Amino acid sequence: MPLTKILKLKSRIFNFALWIALSLLLIVANRLALFEQIETTSLDFRFKNFTIAERADSNIVLISIDGQSLEFANQNSTFWPWPREFYALVTDYLTACQVEQIIFDIQFYEPDYNRGDLDSYASDMKFAEALKSSGLVTLSGQAISDSTHKLNNELQAFQMENLPLSYPSEFTSASIPIKEFRENARSVGLINITPDSDGVIRRVPLFYKIQSQLYTQIAFNAWLQEQSQAVYSPRNIKINDSVIPLVDGKNYLINWYGKGGVGGIFKYIPFSALVQSAVASIYQEKPVLSSSFFAGKTVIIGATAPGLLDLKTTPAGKVTPGMEIWATILSNLNKSDFITIPSNYLIEIMLTLIVLLIIVSFSYLKALPAHLVLLSSIILIHLVIFLTWINNRLFLPWFIFIIAILVTYLIMLLLNYLAEGKAKSRLKRIFSRYVHPDLVDILIASSQDFELGGKEVEATVLFSDIYDFTSYCENKRPTQLVAELNAYFEKFTDIILSNHGMLDKFTGDGLMALFGSPLIRADHADLACKVALEHKKYADSLTTEDAVSFFSKKTRIGINTGTVIIGNIGSSQRADYTAIGDAVNLSARLEGVNKLFKTSIIIGETTREIVRHKYLCRELDRLKVKGKNEATTIYELIGEKENADAKIINLIEQYGKALKLYQEANFTEASIIFKDLHNSEYHDYPSLVMLERCDFLLKNPPQAWDGVFTLTVK
Repeated sequence: MPLTKILKLKSRIFNFALWIALSLLLIVANRLALFEQIETTSLDFRFKNFTIAERADSNIVLISIDGQSLEFANQNSTFWPWPREFYALVTDYLTACQVEQIIFDIQFYEPDYNRGDLDSYASDMKFAEALKSSGLVTLSGQAISDSTHKLNNELQAFQMENLPLSYPSEFTSASIPIKEFRENARSVGLINITPDSDGVIRRVPLFYKIQSQLYTQIAFNAWLQEQSQAVYSPRNIKINDSVIPLVDGKNYLINWYGKGGVGGIFKYIPFSALVQSAVASIYQEKPVLSSSFFAGKTVIIGATAPGLLDLKTTPAGKVTPGMEIWATILSNLNKSDFITIPSNYLIEIMLTLIVLLIIVSFSYLKALPAHLVLLSSIILIHLVIFLTWINNRLFLPWFIFIIAILVTYLIMLLLNYLAEGKAKSRLKRIFSRYVHPDLVDILIASSQDFELGGKEVEATVLFSDIYDFTSYCENKRPTQLVAELNAYFEKFTDIILSNHGMLDKFTGDGLMALFGSPLIRADHADLACKVALEHKKYADSLTTEDAVSFFSKKTRIGINTGTVIIGNIGSSQRADYTAIGDAVNLSARLEGVNKLFKTSIIIGETTREIVRHKYLCRELDRLKVKGKNEATTIYELIGEKENADAKIINLIEQYGKALKLYQEANFTEASIIFKDLHNSEYHDYPSLVMLERCDFLLKNPPQAWDGVFTLTVK
C-alpha cells in the first residue's frame, strides 16, 4: 500500500508501530550519557530556584581559613603553612567547649618543618597529644594510584555486605596523615572528588575500593561514628535503619540546600576568631566566641582563601569551599535528607504513555483539541516534576519528557505535512542537492525571483585547494580522476553544509564556500574556522592510502572575513548566486600562501580578531600578497584553545618572539630562535622558511625595513 494511503487512513496498525518505534527510541535515548549530562542542567536549576535552607543542619559549623585568618597569622609572624601547634590549640579549645566532633579538611601527610626556634617534632607532638586527648577528631586522606606504596592496615577498612567482586578498584594506595596523627585521631576519611564532565561537583563516592578493601569518604566516615552493618545494592546502601540512595551504582547525589559559601546556608567562622577565643580562654579573658556556642556542634575546619586551592564549582555556587561539600553531605545523612531517584523502568513507562497520548490526540482529534491536549500535557508534566521536587525532593527527569512530547508532536506534524504537501517536499529535496538548504528555504518562501544585482554584507569566505594535485594527475585516467575528486568533495561539502555554509563553486581541485550569506549570521567566522578544523581532523583520522586520503591530507585552506558583494551575478540567461570583492580575493591568496609555509589553514587578521578567544592561532608573517598593495598579517589556525597542547603553546610563543625580532630587523637573533625551532622536536617548517628569509636579508640588507614581505607569486 502506498505511503500516502497509509498516512490518510491513519490505520491502527501504523499508529501502533509508530508508538512502539518512538517508545523504543526514547527508552534508548534515556539511557545515553548525553541525556544524563543535559538533565543535570535542570537539576542545577532546581537546586538554585527551589532551596530548602531551613532543612540544613544548624549544628554544623565551618571554620574558615580565609584571607583574614592568613593576614592575622602573618601579623603574628606565622606564615602558611601554619605550625601544627595552631591546630593543637583549637582542638583543645573545641574539645573543652564540648563539641560533638571535629573534622579537619586539611592534609597532614608530612611532618611539620622547623621554623626558627620552633621545633617541628615538638609541634607535631602537641597536635598528636591534642588528638589523643580529644578523641573527637576525623582527619582527611586521599586515595591515590601509587604502585610503590600499599596500605597495610594503616586505615580502618569499611565492611560492606553484597558488594560484588567486580566492583572497580580505581586506586592502589592512599596519602594519609602521619603515624602520630592517624593513631591518635578518632578516624581518617578520604576526600577524593571527581566532578561531572562540565566541571561541576554533584555526586561523590561514599566509599573507595583500594585493592580489595573499602575505605570511607570523610563525611560518611564522620556520620558512621562506628562500624555498622552495611548492605550494598546498586541503588542504595542500607545501614541499620538508614537507606542511602546511590546513582550509577557507586556515587551519592548531594542534596544541596541553597547558596554556598560565606553568607550562605552554613555558618562560617574565621579561623582567626577561633584562635583568639582559644588564647583568651587560656588567659581567662572573654573569648571572641562563647564556648557555649560550640557545645554539641560538629565543627569542620578547612580552607576558603583562593590561594589555598580548595574552592570547587557546585550547584550551590561557582566558588564553593571544599569543606561545604562535606558539611552538606553530613547534613543530608544526619537528617536522612536524600534525593529520591525513580527507577529507569518507571520513567520509561511514563515515556510510552506520553507518546501514546500525543499519537492518539493528533490521529483522532481535530487540530485545536489536539493542541490543547499537547499544551495541557506540557503544563501537567512541569507541575508534577517541580511539585514533587519541592515537596519530596523526587528527581523526575525533565528533558527526556519534553523531548518525548516534542519529538512525537513533530513527527505527527511531519506525517501530515507529507500527506498534504508531498509534491512541494519532493521539489525541495531535489533542489537541496545543489544549493544550500537555507537558500532553498529563501527561494521557496520568496514570492519573487532573485534578480541581477547584489548587496554588501560582512561574511567569511573559505577557499581550498589540493597541494601537488598536478603531479598526482599524471598518468591518471580522466574518469578515474573525476570519481576520486567526487568522493573527496562529498565529505568536504557535507562538513560545509552541516555548519551552515553555502557551497559557492568548485574550482577544479578546490572549492569556495561562503558563511554568513544568504542568511545573515553573526558567527560566520567561527563557522568557517570550525569547518576547516573539522576537515583537518577528518583528514588526520584517515589511515588508508587511497585518493580520498591523499587529497584530504594535502588540502590547503584560506579563510578571510570582510565586506563582500553577494547576489545573482551573470547575464539574464545565466547567473550564479556568488560573492565578489577584496575579501574574497584575499581569501584565495591566503589559501596559496599555505604552499610557502607548508601549512594547512591560514586565516586573515580580521577573521583572527573575531575568533581569537575561541581558537588557537599562530601569527606567521606580515606580507603583501600578489595583487594587493596593502600589507596583511596572516595567521595559522591550529585548533580550539580549550584543547591546546602545552608544547604547541610553547612553539607559538617562541615563534612569536622570533617573529618580533625579525620585524624589528634583528635578523641574527631571530634566526637563532627560528633555527632552534626547526631543529627541535617540532621540526617546524614555517621556522625554516623564516630562517632562510633571515639569512637572505642578512646577506642583502634592506634599505628601508618595515617588517613586511612581498609575495611575487599567488
